[in-house]
Amino acid sequence: MMSSLRKNMKGILIFVIISFVAFIFLQWGMNITSGSDLRREENIVGSVGKVKISRNIYIAKINEIRQAYMQNSGRTSLDGKEERYIEDQAFNNIVDDIIFNDIEMKYGYFATNDEIAEIVFNVPPQELRENENFMIEGNFSLEIYRQFLQTPQGGQFYSTYFRQIADQLPKMKMQADIVSGVKIGQDEILRELRLNESKFIIEYTVIPNDYNKEIIIGDEEAKVYFENNEEQFYQSPKAEIQMVMLKKEPSTQDILLAKENIDGIRNDILSGGISFEKAASLYSDDFQSAANNGSLGYVEKGQTVTEFDKTLFSLKKGEISIPFKTMFGWHIIICEDVKKDSVKASHILIRIKPSYETLQAQHTKFESFLKQAKNIGLEEAAAEFNYEIINTQPFDYETGYIFEFNDYASKIAAFVHNAKIGNLSNIINESDCFVICKVITKREKGIPKFEDVKDIVISRMIREKKRILSSITLNEYVKNIKTNNISVKSFAKKENLKYVKTKMINVSEQMDYVQSDSRLIGGILASDDNNVYFISDYDYGYIFRIIERDEIKLDDSRELIDKYHQMLINEKQQMMLSNWAATITDIYNIKDLRY
Repeated sequence: MMSSLRKNMKGILIFVIISFVAFIFLQWGMNITSGSDLRREENIVGSVGKVKISRNIYIAKINEIRQAYMQNSGRTSLDGKEERYIEDQAFNNIVDDIIFNDIEMKYGYFATNDEIAEIVFNVPPQELRENENFMIEGNFSLEIYRQFLQTPQGGQFYSTYFRQIADQLPKMKMQADIVSGVKIGQDEILRELRLNESKFIIEYTVIPNDYNKEIIIGDEEAKVYFENNEEQFYQSPKAEIQMVMLKKEPSTQDILLAKENIDGIRNDILSGGISFEKAASLYSDDFQSAANNGSLGYVEKGQTVTEFDKTLFSLKKGEISIPFKTMFGWHIIICEDVKKDSVKASHILIRIKPSYETLQAQHTKFESFLKQAKNIGLEEAAAEFNYEIINTQPFDYETGYIFEFNDYASKIAAFVHNAKIGNLSNIINESDCFVICKVITKREKGIPKFEDVKDIVISRMIREKKRILSSITLNEYVKNIKTNNISVKSFAKKENLKYVKTKMINVSEQMDYVQSDSRLIGGILASDDNNVYFISDYDYGYIFRIIERDEIKLDDSRELIDKYHQMLINEKQQMMLSNWAATITDIYNIKDLRY
């Protein structure tokens, strides 16, 4: 037992490190990029208040997280998105440490050695609780775990786990204090129960709000409405940029090097120097299958790209293919079994990546373009170098998702945070391309001036008045249905309207022709059976009737009540933590100057 644990000790330690490195970043989810007029210094990548973050500390944190991640996953390389995630996580971790250390000192959050030891001895990490070496007849044994802590290897684990608990426990106490005031009322629980567990058969008809009379809204009326409803017009930060992207394309030499690599791996396998399974786990760039020694399981015809499919189904059992190329890179496949319509196979993939030398050459070329762009302008330089200018749609530079980029571009977003209209970036190194961009428009977040959103305010007021006026028409329809004892279905047919009769559903399910945020949902929950009602939304009105209902019986639903109580508690706590994090971000004046 203990010898087996000694063999697995390194992996256990690494996993615990990963868990704690990610704890605060995952829990608090802080967006910590912010505009800044701070003079850029060569070795400064950001600041928290007056505390500056040096590039050396930042790089060291990146290396720490990357090394732990790669060792734990058994990977030998990371793709661009993973590298970008690690960079952002490293920066967030440093910021977290600065903020929390300050708060811990100010408000006296600390952990005693006795508290930490109590946790270490009685609350092992989940990864160990699921480790079969600590189980007896399938159940975790706290006794085996404590015996393990007395061994030399267990002592190493104890020291690491103790330090990490010592670092995190004050933060966890702080988090507990922040959410301690969250309370859930009985009415909130009952509403969630009815919304998700009670079921109804409903019939309804959909009526467009086509009130055609002209509605006039004066400027003064609109201004009063705006002042009374300012929060409804809060604007997220938006920007438009022009950008030039240089794709990181592999050179011909890179393609040949990848081919030489796959040839060498195949030759080693054929000569008996290494097994296919071992080579796949060590060298394959298909990380998902590499984790399973390259196995793809049984593959049917047509499930893979054409070149892969053609090669796979030409092999005999036990045969290894010659290297072949697809859009993903160079492959070799071993056929392990053949059935009538499928083949069991394993494969090794070597991606064709641009080498360091290739990227340096591309970067040098882009530097020449940047120099010219600074001299004569981005558009003129792009025309001279035959580069395409891409004009983006307005995007939220706090979230960083750019439609034309088809991804989250955190480095571009960080530049926009710190830039003014007309500013030109340096070369930004995104995961699969180099980018140079220019800020064309920029809008800060917050409540806008009335003059800037007057047309939006008036449009919203007109929609609201149309909804109210349309409700008069709907009310007349319902009176007519009740007075003349007409069915909802007959009324819909007579008026040439959409009619729906549902199966037994709960109102949280999507209903045909009904928007997910419709007021109809609340109307159904508040209505009685077999009575006809109307609801007016902004664009459509609904006349409806509950035909049958299956209400949740509260006397028999203690377990469900507990479930929804915990769910609502979690939601409110997460919201409170997010709001707290946003407030802390502003208070500590966090600046991201990496890009």
